[in-house]
Amino acid sequence: MHFLETYALNSGLKIDKPFIFEKYHPVGFDDYIVFSHKSYEYFQDVIDIISPLLKDTQIIHLQRHAGEFVDCHKIAGIDFNQAAYLIGRSKLYFGEPSIYTDLASHYGVKTVTTYSNTFPQNAFPYWGSKKDCQISIESDQKPPFGSSAENHKILNSIKPEEIAKKILEALKIEHSLDYETIFMGTLYQRNDVIVEIVPDNNPPVLMDNLVCSVRMDLKFNEEYLYEILKLRPHQVWTKKSIHENILEELKDNIQQVFYIITEDDDPSFPRLLKNLSIKTRLVTYLDEKELNKKKLDYVDHDPIFNLNEEKKRFENVQINNLFYSSCKALYENDTYYPSDYARAMNLPIEDLFEASKFEDNELLFKDLRYFKISSEQG
Repeated sequence: MHFLETYALNSGLKIDKPFIFEKYHPVGFDDYIVFSHKSYEYFQDVIDIISPLLKDTQIIHLQRHAGEFVDCHKIAGIDFNQAAYLIGRSKLYFGEPSIYTDLASHYGVKTVTTYSNTFPQNAFPYWGSKKDCQISIESDQKPPFGSSAENHKILNSIKPEEIAKKILEALKIEHSLDYETIFMGTLYQRNDVIVEIVPDNNPPVLMDNLVCSVRMDLKFNEEYLYEILKLRPHQVWTKKSIHENILEELKDNIQQVFYIITEDDDPSFPRLLKNLSIKTRLVTYLDEKELNKKKLDYVDHDPIFNLNEEKKRFENVQINNLFYSSCKALYENDTYYPSDYARAMNLPIEDLFEASKFEDNELLFKDLRYFKISSEQG
């Protein structure tokens, strides 16, 4: 039973088609589709797939939550009456279940809706033609019915090409999307680029909103670290101790230190960071047997995060004709790389999220958390 029918049954009220009061909002074009997002993290991937095939059709993002999308016209700060005006004149609406899907169904506008915390039959857009206008996409996993963390995980298990194909089919646009998303890293997002800087003689010019890290583990240079920390706040990755004077003087510009525990670790360094009130995260690539030998040295710190955990999710994947795009950009000497492996092999990229060939290599496995891996270039 639909939720609306349950409310009607319990209240004794009759379900009727609503009256919607519209308020004009200009957009500058007539041919467009609309979407909004709340929790699904891969809508930018969806947009990247459909945008080249839409031709003159524009994409409007009705922004209700934080998030910027490329190739979209953002409209923020409007009320539901203005949203009704825009949705009622659109060719299609896609997103998660919300008042916007109900507005679309009221106008008979096609909808492509992703479900995670409930079944489609309980929350589908109530009005409009279900056969011709309403497309529901749900995960293979059962809804958690209230668990926000599990709901988030299940929603993100829906592959972006599944949503893109349904949008194109609803718009009757021919396509040949024959690739498949094989793996999504836990940190992969098209909206959040992570810049990692290898110390050299030429620091990059960076936007303030980017997440930036200095990779002292790749090239240990305390003079460079000192100079770049004076410019703006950064995270720091290191497997060696950094001089106390640098830490004490510039601790307000150290967002977090990721200390990599290795065979040659120094337990006194995290204690120094703690005494200086510098936020610290202990990480490692050691196997469990070797790590167990180290744990007693760090018993007074937060748990050690094993960076090999992501690899376990990838164990059963057949590495054959796979490509990866990365939300990480590793900068060195005016050149960007999508991974530590690409840097080691001198395989730079010209554009962020550019597809690169995935290889059976331990350096690539270390960066899995930043990757989207597909069966073909997408």
